[in-house]
Amino acid sequence: MQNTHRTRTAGRLHAVLLLPLLAFSSLSLLGAAEKKTLAKKPADIMAGDGLSRNAAAMETYLKASENLPLMKHSDWVNVKTDITPAAVGDGVADDTAALQAAFAKMDDQKGDSPRIFYFPPGTYRITDTLTLTKMQGGAIYGHGGATRIVWDGPVGGRMFHSNGFGRSIWFGLSLDGAGKAAVGVDHDSKTYYETRVRYQYCRFANFTESGIRVGSDQKLASAEMMFYDLLFNKCERGISFLQFNDYDNAIVRNIFRNCGTPIYCWRGNVYVRDSHFENSRDQDFLLPPHSHSIRRCTSVGTQAFIRSSQANGEFAFLLEVQDCHVSGWRDPKGAMQLSNRGPVTVFDSIFEKSAVADSPVIALANPEKFQQTLITANVLGEAGNHAKVESGPNARLISIPREREMLITQFADRRWDHRPELPSKIFDARTDFKAVGDARGDDSAAIQAAIDAAKAYGKGAEAYLPVGKYRIAKTLNLPAGSYAFGSSLGWTSILTWAGPGDQSMVRADNADGVTVRQLRFSAPKDTDLSSLKVTADQPGFFRCDGVYVGDNRNPRFRGLVLDSLPAGFRVFAPHVNGDTLIQNCGDARILIDNWYANYNGPFTIAGGSGGTGFTGINSGVASCCDVDLTVRDNASIVFGDLYSEQTQAHLLATGQPGQKTGRITISAAKLEGHSTEKVKIDGYAGQITYCRANFSNTPHSFVGKGDGKCLLLLMGDAFNPLAPTFDFDGVNSISLGNLVWNFKDKSQQLPLPDAPLDKPTFDAANAAMDHLRELSRVNLKGL
Repeated sequence: MQNTHRTRTAGRLHAVLLLPLLAFSSLSLLGAAEKKTLAKKPADIMAGDGLSRNAAAMETYLKASENLPLMKHSDWVNVKTDITPAAVGDGVADDTAALQAAFAKMDDQKGDSPRIFYFPPGTYRITDTLTLTKMQGGAIYGHGGATRIVWDGPVGGRMFHSNGFGRSIWFGLSLDGAGKAAVGVDHDSKTYYETRVRYQYCRFANFTESGIRVGSDQKLASAEMMFYDLLFNKCERGISFLQFNDYDNAIVRNIFRNCGTPIYCWRGNVYVRDSHFENSRDQDFLLPPHSHSIRRCTSVGTQAFIRSSQANGEFAFLLEVQDCHVSGWRDPKGAMQLSNRGPVTVFDSIFEKSAVADSPVIALANPEKFQQTLITANVLGEAGNHAKVESGPNARLISIPREREMLITQFADRRWDHRPELPSKIFDARTDFKAVGDARGDDSAAIQAAIDAAKAYGKGAEAYLPVGKYRIAKTLNLPAGSYAFGSSLGWTSILTWAGPGDQSMVRADNADGVTVRQLRFSAPKDTDLSSLKVTADQPGFFRCDGVYVGDNRNPRFRGLVLDSLPAGFRVFAPHVNGDTLIQNCGDARILIDNWYANYNGPFTIAGGSGGTGFTGINSGVASCCDVDLTVRDNASIVFGDLYSEQTQAHLLATGQPGQKTGRITISAAKLEGHSTEKVKIDGYAGQITYCRANFSNTPHSFVGKGDGKCLLLLMGDAFNPLAPTFDFDGVNSISLGNLVWNFKDKSQQLPLPDAPLDKPTFDAANAAMDHLRELSRVNLKGL
């Protein structure tokens, strides 16, 4: 073997000697406590049952959302007082007609149309389906468990029909099907493509088919949906996805109890994290061929953890299971029953206390004509022994030596520490400070006055923008303080720029304690501008949620900019939509939960290579970009999930001599692009990993040059329809557990030759998993 190579071959990657300068060994990525773990016995690694602590923490968390202390905002329509006829909410009156009359007044073409409906505490009895039609940007707010909507209609009905209700928010509703309604909310659009739909702090109980159903008879897809902090109890299915193109659904911190199948995904794909499953009658997950991830989940007393929804199908089925704890499954066939092709990767997980003796942890049930690829690392079964795998026919099993303490046993209860962030007082830019919001005058002074008032009050106060279009000619400044700035519905509360170029619309300088939420930014064409710029020279914490930034029609209009953030500064962004630039923040800690690109609104990270900080994205979606992700200066970043289509290229990674090495780890659902050169490396020093990636529909070429300090690892990936090609000069590469298959001729498959299963290969694999492990640790313990 040689230290560097230059090849242009189909599907041949080679293990190479790793230079000591790179320190790619997974040991180099661990702290002292982690290094001590390697001397422990497996039983010690999984010691400390976190499930009991997890159960107690969940109960406290659920009680906190039984009656959320909402404050009515000026643009909310109170269904008890602001509509005629009024809803009663006493559990006796039939509120169907009143609620449907209110929803019918929504008009996407009228700026003054009602968009946000508020349900005060009460029990709202309905006897027919409530329909929300053809509206981009709408919301329903309730008080959590105290806002109950109960079905008293015919058996098999559906409570809500979402017919093109996109970029919407469902917050704090408790829907009860009473054992008669089939579906709680049915996303079945005939009018608009539904995207960026967000559920949070809602409850679904007693539905005979699904609490939330997506794609039953749709003409237009519902995709890129976010399901946060939900409780499902006694539902045949919790959330179901039934059609192709219902993709990129993030299911986060949900609790499923006593359901048939909590995640019923017949088609589409899901990213499930930090969720809990109890007593599932059939299985926790029914998953189709595509690419999915399950991270930091717990399961107790269910029939099975995972089954394939289209068993023995001909399409590739990619899956990554990480940091999960499964206890007491009941199916003798196994906790994970997998068919199709894979590749599937399972690591840092525990499967214990099966209710059936000798039930395997993983059972491969693929037909003999399709090879099933399984990669395992640090997967423990009973008493800390290695998990039992029932390989089935034509199996390709790769076991990576790895010993780590299980994060899920130590920190599972930390998933439930958070509470809803609700304002203690509202400073309304319109009603209190005379902003107009009609896109004509200059609202800069009024909005800044609202911000200053909220900052002065502190204690979680909110500077509030009702639905409208606010023209500003001066930069809005966010000083440090305990307050928020934003709205209830980001898509329809818009800041539009009327000032000079080379500015930022909103600046947050040392804005410790500040939250920006639910805002949309716009600017005239060809304006050189930043939407929201965050800078600091001292420690602090900044939160950004539900912001729509940048503009695909104007590449000079930048989106979220994080610039020169120092050690001790932390940024958490549950939802960012649009162009994102992170520069010179290598010592800061940054976590984005859901990132979505505008068309040609890519992600760039630069500067600060080799810093002490962390930048991670749990899930991201990019489309129609020239390059989805640009990494400069050997910067480091990890994606738990990345989905890309109709783009040109996936990655441009560059570095300069003398810069410290970095890490790029991308666990990807789908990567599809038009350019031949999908991944380009130019002087980057450090390890670049693609794992679980479904490289789809077009040939993929990896090109790169360097001085031997860069390693590309492809692990558990699938390529369709052709094997990848490589043109490397001074770039090292390793292939492990990858598959080539053909969508049109599904009988064709060709495993990419594996690198030698030796220390360099295992070190590279462990380095990638450790980067994903660091993402898990940040999610579990916090920034």
